[in-house]
Amino acid sequence: AILISCLISVDFNLSFWGDAERMLGFFHLVHFLIFYFILITVFRTWKEWRLLFQSSVLIAVIVSFIGLFGADSYSTIGNTAYVSGYLIFNIYFVVLLFFRSPSKSLRWLYVLPLIPMLIEFKNMHTSGAIIGLTISFLLMLLLLGLSHVNKKIRQGSLVLFIVAVIIIIGLFSQINAPWFQNSFLKNLTSQKVTFQTRLISWKGAFADFHNHPILGTGFGNYAIIFDKYFD
Repeated sequence: AILISCLISVDFNLSFWGDAERMLGFFHLVHFLIFYFILITVFRTWKEWRLLFQSSVLIAVIVSFIGLFGADSYSTIGNTAYVSGYLIFNIYFVVLLFFRSPSKSLRWLYVLPLIPMLIEFKNMHTSGAIIGLTISFLLMLLLLGLSHVNKKIRQGSLVLFIVAVIIIIGLFSQINAPWFQNSFLKNLTSQKVTFQTRLISWKGAFADFHNHPILGTGFGNYAIIFDKYFD
């Protein structure tokens, strides 16, 4: 679908090659697909995957420490949103390593890498990443509660899921309270300025939808629509 959208796009070069800032053209996505095939071909056993995840977590810890104690809070990556997304992957690598560890006593060592990663994640103040991590955590609890083979884990996960949902609903029911407006929670609502700018973007997309109803303006060409309808 992306390749077809490139062929009919307003700007083929932008769709196919992307730009230096985002590097999300079709050309780059194909490389990610090839990388995926390399991964599933080279890494065939859990021992090999575990080594890959452990190496990734180690690097993520180093990146976190550079962000916490270095000159730039966003570490070596250069963008707070990208740091947050990168850390989410490695947070879940730790979770996977924790649950797949054969030693019940040594598995708790995997909690240690979470500390610098979560602190660095918090310092990025990326609202979308915070919402994404929260929803994914709730989804993980729900899936464990519905499908885990261990009855105690199923029951415990469902209880945690219900409690977490109640807490979140309780917190956001106080959206107009002074303490809420002065907390970071305000940035997780539609009141945040960056969310309002996204509403402007979506309105522009809706206004132009009738001109390109099936495949849009072409992969990576949305900026053309944004400029056309920006007030």
